[in-house]
Amino acid sequence: MSGSRGDDVGMDVGPSSSSPSPVADRFARVRTAFHALMELDLSQRQRRLDEVDDEDPGLATDLRALLERLDETDLLPTPEKTPPSRLGPFRVLHRIGRGGMGEVYLAERVEGDFEQRVAIKCVSSTAFSPDLTRRFLRERQILAQLSHPNIAHLVDGGIDENGQPWLAMEYVDGMRLPEWCAARGLDLAARVRLYLPVCEAVAFAHRNLVVHSDLKPDNIFVDAEGRPKLLDFGIARLLDTDQALRTRTQVALTPAYAAPEQLEGGDITTATDVFQLGMVLRELATGERADRAVPSSTRALRGDLGRILDKACERAPGDRYAGVAAFADDLRDWLERKPLRSGIGSRRERLRKTLWQWRWPLALIGVAILTLGGGALLALRQAQEKAREAEVSQQVTQFLIDLFRGADPTVAQGASLSAQDLLDQGNARLHGAERLRPDVRSRLLQTVAETYVALGQYERALVPAQEALNARRTQRLTPEHADSLAQVGTILRLMANYTGAEPMLGEALELRRALLPKDDAATIESLVQLAALESAQGDFAKADVLFSEAAQAAQRHFGKDAVETARYLDLYAGNLDDLGRRSEAQELLRRSLEIRERALGPDAPEVATALSSLGVHQSTSGHYDEAVALLERALSIRTRIFGADHPLAAFAQLDLAGAYLDREQLDAAESQAREALAKIRASLAPTHPKTNEALNMLALVRMVRRDFIGAIPAQEEVVELYSKRSGPNHPDTLTVKNNLAYALLRAGRVAEAEALLRESIALKREDNGQTVNDYLNLGIALSLQGKHAQALEVSRRALQMQSAREGAVSANTAVALREVAFAEDMAGDPTGAERDYRAALAMAEATVKGRDRSMAGWVAPLAAFLVGADRCAEAMPLLQQAREGKAGSTDAIGRHQLQLLHGECVPEREGANSVREACRALHAIPGVEVDVYPTTRRLLATRCTSFLGH
Repeated sequence: MSGSRGDDVGMDVGPSSSSPSPVADRFARVRTAFHALMELDLSQRQRRLDEVDDEDPGLATDLRALLERLDETDLLPTPEKTPPSRLGPFRVLHRIGRGGMGEVYLAERVEGDFEQRVAIKCVSSTAFSPDLTRRFLRERQILAQLSHPNIAHLVDGGIDENGQPWLAMEYVDGMRLPEWCAARGLDLAARVRLYLPVCEAVAFAHRNLVVHSDLKPDNIFVDAEGRPKLLDFGIARLLDTDQALRTRTQVALTPAYAAPEQLEGGDITTATDVFQLGMVLRELATGERADRAVPSSTRALRGDLGRILDKACERAPGDRYAGVAAFADDLRDWLERKPLRSGIGSRRERLRKTLWQWRWPLALIGVAILTLGGGALLALRQAQEKAREAEVSQQVTQFLIDLFRGADPTVAQGASLSAQDLLDQGNARLHGAERLRPDVRSRLLQTVAETYVALGQYERALVPAQEALNARRTQRLTPEHADSLAQVGTILRLMANYTGAEPMLGEALELRRALLPKDDAATIESLVQLAALESAQGDFAKADVLFSEAAQAAQRHFGKDAVETARYLDLYAGNLDDLGRRSEAQELLRRSLEIRERALGPDAPEVATALSSLGVHQSTSGHYDEAVALLERALSIRTRIFGADHPLAAFAQLDLAGAYLDREQLDAAESQAREALAKIRASLAPTHPKTNEALNMLALVRMVRRDFIGAIPAQEEVVELYSKRSGPNHPDTLTVKNNLAYALLRAGRVAEAEALLRESIALKREDNGQTVNDYLNLGIALSLQGKHAQALEVSRRALQMQSAREGAVSANTAVALREVAFAEDMAGDPTGAERDYRAALAMAEATVKGRDRSMAGWVAPLAAFLVGADRCAEAMPLLQQAREGKAGSTDAIGRHQLQLLHGECVPEREGANSVREACRALHAIPGVEVDVYPTTRRLLATRCTSFLGH
């Protein structure tokens, strides 16, 4: 029977759903007796065991087995040890906790430019073997990726001087969840609402193949902002088949909240976390620990809420909820007084809930019978849907278990299977997986395709993605159908099949808008995918509209200061950079970094991503010192979290190499680029886009070293690689074509360079930020061929475009102005040339940060002009400054032409040897006359000819 409702939502007073089975009853007795034993000291515990042996020998046997398991897991009391004074970059302040896996200390960072407090867990010496220590270092990389607002993230970790692991976690200054609720007098509904983010955090971890396995009130705190935070994910285990952990002898557990399979030495799965979440919520609802709750404290747990917790805490893992998401769904239904989607509970209770949900239509329309029938059908449909989800979850889990069993050495016959091997095996198995439900097979095919994309294997990714789409086309239109359309469209875009990608991505967006709520996350992602397609085709203006819409929708959906929103700000900023709207891009990138640092702390992986984006932007904007600092910090974070050989660390090295190159630290740039290339080739497919990027970086290093002849074949290879990967007209391909044109130009193959530049300009839109560089290089090519009127027109057009994009005063505008001065100098306009050389130098001094202290690349052109105008008194201080800046550099042409110019400004007897030496060195460099200042070209044709006789 059910009585009247209480004031709190869902506080039913009807009976629980069913009586416990004999097995469940037996387990409850063992659990209660075990917890009672744990309250006793060692001597009392032994006496009590002897008493139980007399009363119930079977129970005593079970208890002794559990105590043996407890001893194996190192959860029995251990002597305190002296706290360490220092661990990694942290100074230990004092102990704040102690558990079976070790001790926890409050610590503060003493290295770096920022303050940070962390909670450091020192794992006890008996908790880790050497094998598990190695595993710990590997798992730390993955655990560090658990960036979620409700998870205290991993900051750092390492091995101390005694060989024992330690983990630095985000320090949450707050209260345990039960105490926080009690202090504020929260009712039952409010407590459940506060608990839902905890469930979402655990579900997020499960999607990343991580289980917690030690969920308890001590590991759930509420911070100063009222946000629940999950602690201690640092000792979670990964969902794989590592034999060392399948034995479960060294995994943390707390007996009062441990699932039966933990106490019995069984496998730990996501169902273990479901059980523990149920136990914690039971305590949160009653105010009593679940194993101690008295009947009077469990009144609130009758009815649907009681049934929800009963299902979550079933003894057999297979009888619990299929996942945390299903558990949370039922809790939401309970809060909203809806029938439970799981279908648990009595038929009468589900009907009563349906009537409550539709009470106003019933009262207004008065057609009770029809509405009752509709409600019953709704409940039935929801129950069927939930059963389907349970079957889907079970089939997915079994497929993955079967797949990962293949990595067991006994199954693989000693072979060591890589992640690539497992992926290929999984893909092959799906082709013969008739026993799987069609929707399960489609979901798994989609996942396989996603993984191939992450590895840069787009051709392989397309096959399973297309299979999933074909299967879903035969079913009714669903969000999953849109997901497949979007996936196939994205892969086609990455393969440069833009014609094929556009209808797929467009249909996905239309379908999502029709099926999903406004501003749904999937719809936002569709906008971004279409924007990326427009960007890939060089239409940055169209992309701008889509990126802007996505960023605004993300702010509405996730919140302006949400970490998810930061990603869309980054993407929008990248397109603004392509449009040359650098100040707007910088504002968004700084905001993105601020959001991530505030939400996740200074060392999260997402922070490294934001640092990289801002660093690359600042480097291309001429702010070299800040760029290098940002990118070095990004590399440090990724190396510490993922390891030095991880692809993400290699990507960070590549970004840093670009900044070093911009700052003309050529040895450092080459070293970083070569290291990055080796790591990328070792871990990713040969066709991965980052491979091309690394090769392009190395070719650019050769160009900056003035080895233009050697750079040409390298750049030609890069152009071919980009054309194959992205298509001949992709903006990235056109950019590397511009680099090749510059190498041809500087190697003296001026006509070829002009043709390539004109081809590139014809393919680019005016709003492409890279078009400016094409025009500048074309201006140089025209000047060198004596086409001065055209050269001046093209160079001034480039200056106008750059000024419109970045403003009248910027580092890149200074570059354009310097090239205009070069064109004027070559055209015989000394007044215009001097004016613009001086203006470019002044602008560079105001905007170029940290390239080199002497500003040699800016001072030398003006110095050369003054030497050519016989104004050596004005030129000498500039020449001295430039020569000091070039001293010891690898720029042989730059050093020797400055030597030649200097020789022109000293008495002939003093300067003759210097001039002769410079002439010999310059004439030995092929194509040198192309890569020098106009004055130097004249001196090569006159003074050097008279000195050398040719």
